Amino acid sequence: MSRLALGFALVVARVIGCSKPAGPKLPSQVTKRLNDATALLDRAENGIAEGSRSCESFFEKVRNLLDEIEQNYGSQVDMQHPDIAAVRDRCTALATAYDEKRSGEAGAAADAEARRNGQSAEWVAKFQP
Repeated sequence: MSRLALGFALVVARVIGCSKPAGPKLPSQVTKRLNDATALLDRAENGIAEGSRSCESFFEKVRNLLDEIEQNYGSQVDMQHPDIAAVRDRCTALATAYDEKRSGEAGAAADAEARRNGQSAEWVAKFQP
Protein backbone atom coordinates (compact mmCIF):
# COMPACT_ATOMS: atom_id res chain seq x y z
CA MET A 1 0.00 0.00 0.00
CA SER A 2 1.44 3.37 -0.94
CA ARG A 3 2.00 6.12 1.63
CA LEU A 4 -0.74 8.23 0.06
CA ALA A 5 -3.28 5.40 0.25
CA LEU A 6 -2.26 4.65 3.84
CA GLY A 7 -2.61 8.31 4.82
CA PHE A 8 -6.03 8.47 3.14
CA ALA A 9 -7.12 5.31 4.94
CA LEU A 10 -6.08 6.77 8.30
CA VAL A 11 -8.00 9.99 7.63
CA VAL A 12 -11.10 8.05 6.62
CA ALA A 13 -10.83 5.83 9.72
CA ARG A 14 -10.44 8.90 11.94
CA VAL A 15 -13.49 10.56 10.41
CA ILE A 16 -15.59 7.41 10.69
CA GLY A 17 -14.48 6.93 14.30
CA CYS A 18 -15.64 10.43 15.23
CA SER A 19 -19.33 9.71 15.06
CA LYS A 20 -21.75 12.32 16.35
CA PRO A 21 -25.15 11.53 17.80
CA ALA A 22 -27.74 10.96 15.14
CA GLY A 23 -30.35 13.60 14.54
CA PRO A 24 -31.25 16.47 12.29
CA LYS A 25 -28.78 19.30 11.90
CA LEU A 26 -29.21 22.07 14.45
CA PRO A 27 -29.10 25.80 13.63
CA SER A 28 -25.65 27.28 14.08
CA GLN A 29 -26.80 29.51 16.96
CA VAL A 30 -27.98 26.44 18.86
CA THR A 31 -24.76 24.57 18.09
CA LYS A 32 -22.71 27.51 19.39
CA ARG A 33 -24.67 27.61 22.62
CA LEU A 34 -24.28 23.84 23.04
CA ASN A 35 -20.52 24.18 22.48
CA ASP A 36 -20.43 26.96 25.10
CA ALA A 37 -22.37 24.73 27.49
CA THR A 38 -19.99 21.84 26.85
CA ALA A 39 -17.01 24.09 27.61
CA LEU A 40 -18.65 25.19 30.86
CA LEU A 41 -19.33 21.57 31.81
CA ASP A 42 -15.70 20.69 31.08
CA ARG A 43 -14.64 23.46 33.46
CA ALA A 44 -17.10 22.24 36.08
CA GLU A 45 -15.83 18.67 35.72
CA ASN A 46 -12.25 19.86 36.22
CA GLY A 47 -13.36 21.89 39.22
CA ILE A 48 -15.07 18.91 40.79
CA ALA A 49 -11.96 16.79 40.26
CA GLU A 50 -9.79 19.49 41.87
CA GLY A 51 -12.16 19.95 44.81
CA SER A 52 -13.41 23.40 43.84
CA ARG A 53 -16.30 24.84 45.81
CA SER A 54 -17.55 27.21 43.11
CA CYS A 55 -19.06 24.99 40.43
CA GLU A 56 -22.67 26.10 40.94
CA SER A 57 -22.14 29.06 38.62
CA PHE A 58 -21.15 26.74 35.78
CA PHE A 59 -24.32 24.69 36.18
CA GLU A 60 -26.45 27.83 36.38
CA LYS A 61 -24.89 29.19 33.16
CA VAL A 62 -25.51 25.88 31.37
CA ARG A 63 -29.14 25.84 32.53
CA ASN A 64 -29.50 29.43 31.30
CA LEU A 65 -28.09 28.45 27.89
CA LEU A 66 -30.51 25.53 27.65
CA ASP A 67 -33.39 27.79 28.65
CA GLU A 68 -32.28 30.31 26.04
CA ILE A 69 -32.23 27.59 23.37
CA GLU A 70 -35.72 26.53 24.36
CA GLN A 71 -37.10 30.06 24.42
CA ASN A 72 -35.48 31.29 21.21
CA TYR A 73 -35.34 28.12 19.11
CA GLY A 74 -37.90 25.81 20.71
CA SER A 75 -40.19 26.09 17.72
CA GLN A 76 -37.33 25.29 15.30
CA VAL A 77 -35.64 22.40 17.08
CA ASP A 78 -36.71 19.37 19.03
CA MET A 79 -35.59 19.82 22.63
CA GLN A 80 -35.15 16.04 22.77
CA HIS A 81 -32.46 16.24 20.04
CA PRO A 82 -29.55 13.93 20.98
CA ASP A 83 -27.05 16.81 21.23
CA ILE A 84 -29.31 18.88 23.49
CA ALA A 85 -30.24 15.84 25.58
CA ALA A 86 -26.55 14.93 25.97
CA VAL A 87 -25.71 18.38 27.36
CA ARG A 88 -28.77 18.39 29.64
CA ASP A 89 -28.01 14.88 30.96
CA ARG A 90 -24.34 15.69 31.51
CA CYS A 91 -25.26 18.86 33.40
CA THR A 92 -27.66 16.92 35.61
CA ALA A 93 -25.12 14.17 36.28
CA LEU A 94 -22.30 16.58 37.12
CA ALA A 95 -24.55 18.70 39.34
CA THR A 96 -25.64 15.57 41.22
CA ALA A 97 -22.03 14.43 41.62
CA TYR A 98 -21.03 17.89 42.82
CA ASP A 99 -23.88 18.01 45.36
CA GLU A 100 -23.00 14.54 46.66
CA LYS A 101 -19.36 15.53 47.03
CA ARG A 102 -20.30 18.74 48.84
CA SER A 103 -22.68 16.92 51.21
CA GLY A 104 -19.93 14.39 51.95
CA GLU A 105 -17.53 17.24 52.71
CA ALA A 106 -20.14 18.89 54.95
CA GLY A 107 -20.61 15.63 56.86
CA ALA A 108 -16.86 15.24 57.27
CA ALA A 109 -16.57 18.84 58.49
CA ALA A 110 -19.35 18.25 61.03
CA ASP A 111 -17.59 15.10 62.28
CA ALA A 112 -14.30 16.99 62.62
CA GLU A 113 -16.05 19.78 64.54
CA ALA A 114 -17.64 17.24 66.89
CA ARG A 115 -14.24 15.62 67.51
CA ARG A 116 -12.66 19.02 68.25
CA ASN A 117 -15.46 19.87 70.66
CA GLY A 118 -15.07 16.51 72.37
CA GLN A 119 -11.33 16.98 72.74
CA SER A 120 -11.85 20.50 74.07
CA ALA A 121 -14.29 19.19 76.66
CA GLU A 122 -11.75 16.57 77.76
CA TRP A 123 -9.04 19.16 78.29
CA VAL A 124 -11.37 21.56 80.06
CA ALA A 125 -12.34 18.75 82.42
CA LYS A 126 -8.65 17.94 83.10
CA PHE A 127 -7.88 21.52 84.04
CA GLN A 128 -10.93 22.00 86.27
CA PRO A 129 -10.07 21.95 90.00
